[in-house]
Amino acid sequence: MMEKNNVLKKMLVVGTLIFLISTSCTQGKTDDLQKELPNIPLAYEGYLPYLKVELADGTQSFTPTDDTYIANLDPSEVNGDLTYLATRNRYGGGSEVWECDILIKFDLSSIPPSTPIISASLNLYYYAWGDSNPAGRPLTAYKITSDWHELTVNYNTQPSKASLISDTQTVPGSVDVWISWELTEDVQQYIDDPASNFGWEIMDETYWGWYDVPVAYFYPKEYESPPPSNEFIPYLEVVLADETRTFNPTDDTYIANLDPSEVNGDLTYLATRNRYGGGSDVWECDILIKFDLSSIPPSTPIISASLNLYYYAWGDSNPAGRPLTVYRITSDWDEMTVNYNTRPSKSSNVSATQKVPSAHGVGMSWELTEDVQQYIDDPASNFGWEIMDETYWGWYDVPVAYFKPKTGDSKNNNFITPLMKEHSQETTGHFYRFYSNLKNTGDYRSSLIFTLIERLLERFPYFSPILRQPFV
Repeated sequence: MMEKNNVLKKMLVVGTLIFLISTSCTQGKTDDLQKELPNIPLAYEGYLPYLKVELADGTQSFTPTDDTYIANLDPSEVNGDLTYLATRNRYGGGSEVWECDILIKFDLSSIPPSTPIISASLNLYYYAWGDSNPAGRPLTAYKITSDWHELTVNYNTQPSKASLISDTQTVPGSVDVWISWELTEDVQQYIDDPASNFGWEIMDETYWGWYDVPVAYFYPKEYESPPPSNEFIPYLEVVLADETRTFNPTDDTYIANLDPSEVNGDLTYLATRNRYGGGSDVWECDILIKFDLSSIPPSTPIISASLNLYYYAWGDSNPAGRPLTVYRITSDWDEMTVNYNTRPSKSSNVSATQKVPSAHGVGMSWELTEDVQQYIDDPASNFGWEIMDETYWGWYDVPVAYFKPKTGDSKNNNFITPLMKEHSQETTGHFYRFYSNLKNTGDYRSSLIFTLIERLLERFPYFSPILRQPFV
């Protein structure tokens, strides 16, 4: 009896040692985990993922949507389909029926509201004069403040205009030249408040009071010149300033092949991990992230673009120095439905690679200018990016890098990391993996240890259902 008790005691000691060794040498380190993840107070908005896009300065030209002239000689006349525009002062010899004013407007909706501009100019081609030479006469431009259409407007129905002059330019001494009005302030207002954009009225307001009232003629958009046919038609030139925009994700999540049907779009962390651990390849975690760039008009040139994630913790082993690769995603997905089984397709070419920093609590940035330019030019191809740890690990304690998602905790950033939450499950799972490997290895020493553990579990059946459960 005494001998049997001694054998049981030895088995218990051996089993306990095996258990302790297995939980310290396989996935997970309690001490390291607690030391590596202190409570770090963070400012919520400063640590969310974002895409930073620097737009290039550039010049955009716009042709009119509507242009015409109105005349009080025949106040009901509509001139929107004529092939000329005209300005003339109203006061002639003994009468005031000579007024001709130009109305013109442009569609600026392709420039997003609040886009800063450097300059804007309205340009009309002055090709002829009539009656008297208008050289040196001032032509004033006013903002129009109510709507109109070139095929219905006339002098009687003319729109209202601002009381302040936007700009004044004098008629040149010779014809076949451009006249340009500087309208930067007006155009900035029209960009910021598109509903107020009704264009401009151009007038000759300098009193003449004699016969042969001077007329200045300009080409409208209806003018058909020899190719190129738009060589002399009016245009608005807008010079954009350099601008940096930031975008927050519409969707971000991670997918894992440990549970390939699991959906993680509502979790408060993102994770990357290589798939190859000690004796298994079920450890892969990949980040999926995408952004809505539709506010940037197609073909807008950019200077640079970078994807930025906040690296706040690591687990199991320190991933410092491990490369994280980024790929363009080439099919659609949604954070609340996607999982490893339904993952989207991706490009075969790496877009960018960055190494995990030596310390957590810092941002990581991937340079993705070429990808973002493609997404801007072809919005239908914009499905975001996949971020992966593809460097083979092949041992226990597969390194995990944790990042803050858009659904991070906004009230309390003293993080309880996923590792802390799952550690009790994980420790049990570590024993299960160790136990299963012993069972399947075929080595006689492993078989002996497996037999001893089996006897131990028979002696203490309470632990059997707990320690035989896999980590999920």
